[in-house]
This record gives sequence, structure tokens and C-alpha cells, in this order.
Amino acid sequence: MEKQFPANWTKATIGDLANYVNGRAFKPTEWKTNGKPIIRIQNLNKPDAVYNFSDQSHEDKYSVKKGDLLFAWSASLGAHIWKGDDAWLNQHIFNVMPKSGVDKNYIYYLLSKITAELYAKAHGSGMVHVTKGKFEETEVLLSPTNEQKRIVAKIEELFSELDNGIAALKTAREQLKVYRQAVLKHAFEGKLTEQWREDNCVDKTSWQAITIKDISLLGPSNGRSVKDKAGGFPVLRLTALKNGKLDLNEFKEGAWNKDEAQNYIVKEGDFLFSRGNGSKHLVGRGGLVTGPIIEVAFPDTMMRIRLDKTKVIPSFFSYLWESRLIRNQIESSARTTAGIYKINQQHVKSFILSLPSLVEQKTTTDIIDKKLSVVDAQLYALEQQLMKAETLRQSILKKAFSGQLVPQDPNDEPASELLARIQAEKAASDVKAKKAPAKRGRKAKEASE
Repeated sequence: MEKQFPANWTKATIGDLANYVNGRAFKPTEWKTNGKPIIRIQNLNKPDAVYNFSDQSHEDKYSVKKGDLLFAWSASLGAHIWKGDDAWLNQHIFNVMPKSGVDKNYIYYLLSKITAELYAKAHGSGMVHVTKGKFEETEVLLSPTNEQKRIVAKIEELFSELDNGIAALKTAREQLKVYRQAVLKHAFEGKLTEQWREDNCVDKTSWQAITIKDISLLGPSNGRSVKDKAGGFPVLRLTALKNGKLDLNEFKEGAWNKDEAQNYIVKEGDFLFSRGNGSKHLVGRGGLVTGPIIEVAFPDTMMRIRLDKTKVIPSFFSYLWESRLIRNQIESSARTTAGIYKINQQHVKSFILSLPSLVEQKTTTDIIDKKLSVVDAQLYALEQQLMKAETLRQSILKKAFSGQLVPQDPNDEPASELLARIQAEKAASDVKAKKAPAKRGRKAKEASE
């Protein structure tokens, strides 16, 4: 934390600013199709994530109202203002209840600013999370109550302008993606090579309806789940799949050696794709393994197809996989379990595609490359601008919570007095709680969790 800050600010912790009530551990057997929705982490991160429901009554502390501040502390850290109707809160999410004199939106933006710090403190295997103790110990700077309101107003003014610019960038990006899909649609309907077929006396009826199984030398097959271990053989992370490409440098070191990983080592021309995702539109997104090749295996979160190059050109297949012809089959096959959409090997084997000759595949790929090279360059430029916008957002938050965004008012009550009052109220509440008669039984234990 910076040593220099305004005179009427003070050092505090996240735990000083609010009470954090964890959600209830709803069991799958309790999930219903009606009642109030149960808010899980995927419902906060993905608008189209499926909800589970509960038609039962639960303790009030698990109830969520519109406008409540929630903080996901497992799997995907982040602060969210709940905009839906009344709901129940699932475990791994805190309902953040600000102390008197602390503005709710001030905490919201503060949590957004320090999420990166919380990631650095995260631990756990499989699910990223922080413990409540470490979370509450996170050091922050606290400003006077009146200045909190001025800070929030200024942040929202600047973010409104920034969000308008981001919206324009995203609109342009979506328009380019629509054009990209139009090119792919025409390609796999044979429209891009109509002139080529005419010049070479090739009829469209030469295209063959075929399944993925028919063009695979190996797979589709699942990867292997491997625990982390420094110095072990590398295994790709799911994040290696990026925008239709595969980044072989996005890996972790696993608890196995090369001999154990042998059957999972990727080769040039292999096609990898995700087995599942909380969003149906993202499940099955894939990428082609291209050079330079490094020795790395693929994980259980991916599937691999090793293509028969006597039947299909890998780059042609990669474009085909991205098109609606395959996407429609993926999305119609995907089944949801615990909010995660998944496809399996049998689904993929049965996907139907229409293949021209290898010569026409090469011609098609060349035309697609030429048409999309400019589009991809523009998409890359837009992504860079969006990244810069996010950097600017973080810069605004950094200034806001170091006293550099709005002027200080010497007439404001110092934050040290606010903090002293909060701590005195907490101490009094703790004494009262100790004097209260102890509750017995399982229900009492659950209430204390």
C-alpha cells in the first residue's frame, strides 16, 4: 500500500468496512424448477447461465434483494450489484453489508480495484478462492463518508464516458464477427468457390456428406486431469484456447513425467476443443495446433481430434469447426449438468459435415484467409483498444482510492473517527454476543456458519 495518502484518510481493512455473510450450501437434491432462483457464481459472471431454484423457506441471512452487493470469493473473484428479483444466495458468495458510515457503492468500486490483489492471495486446487480471514485482512485506505460519496459520483461520471466508448468498440467488434460468420457460411455452402468449380469443370455434387468419425485418425478423445507440480511435464490450461487459436505457451507444470504424458502430447495438425462451459455459446470452442511446436500435453477439460490429412486439410477443418454448420450441432448436442454445458465423444463423432476435394478445400482456405486477414487485423486492433480501456478503468480506480480523484474537504469528519466508531460498535456487539446464551443442536450450528 502507498505510504502517502490524504490527512483525513486512514488505514483500515476490508473487514472493518462491512459484514460478509456467506451463502447457503444448497445441495443438488434441493434444486427445483420453480420458486426463488439460487444465485451461483456462474449466474453472476454469465447472463445466460442456467439458474436452479428453491421453493422452500430458508434463513433470512441467505435472502438477496435487488441492489444488494455480492462478492464471489471462489472460482471467479469479483464484486457484483444484484439487479434481479428476490433470490437465495449460494455458498462461495458473500452478501456484503456495509457498516454505518460506509457507502455501498464505495465498497463495490474498492473491491473491483483490489480484485487483482485478492487473486494474488488466492489458493486452492481446482477452484480459485480466498479464505474469509485473508479476505477481511486485506488492507485498504478509508476516506471520510462525505468524500466516499464524491468519489463514487466521480467514478460513475468517468465510467459512463468510458463505457460509451467501450460500447462503440464492442459494437464494431460484433459487426466484424457477423461478417466473419457470413464469409464462413458462404465458404461451406460452396459459394466462395463457385467460379473455381466452373473454371475447373467440377460439380457441387462432388462434395461428400461425412462424419467427424470418418475423418479422424485418433479421437475425439479426452485429455487427462493432472495436479500441479513444479518441474513436471507441461499440460495446457483451458485458457490456451483463444479466439479460434491455441497458445501452446499457456500451460502449467503437472505431476507426471513425459512417459506418463506420452498419449496426450499434442502434435502439429491436432485439433483441440473445450468439453464444457457455463455458456452454451462457448462450449466446444477450439483451436488448431500449429508451429512452432513445443512438447506439451492436453488436459481433461479438452478433447482432441487427430485428422486424416488424406481426407481433410486441418486449416480447412478449423474454419469449418468455427462455422455455424458445426456450432449448431455442438449447441444442440450440449447437455447441462450443474450449470455446465458439456459435449461428449459420441456427440462429436456423429457431427455431419460436407467436404469437397482436397484441391477445393485448399482453394476455399486460401480465399477465406484472404478475406479474413483484414477482418482479423481489425479485430485484433479492437481488442487492443478494449484492453487499453480496461487499463484506464483500473487507473481511475487507483486514483480514486489513493485520494487523487476528487479534492478533499477539511470540513469532512476524518476517516479515523469513522473507523474508531465502527470498531467500537463491533466490540460492543462482540461482548453482547458472548453474553447471549449458547444455542444447542444442529440447527444452531448451521445458523452460526
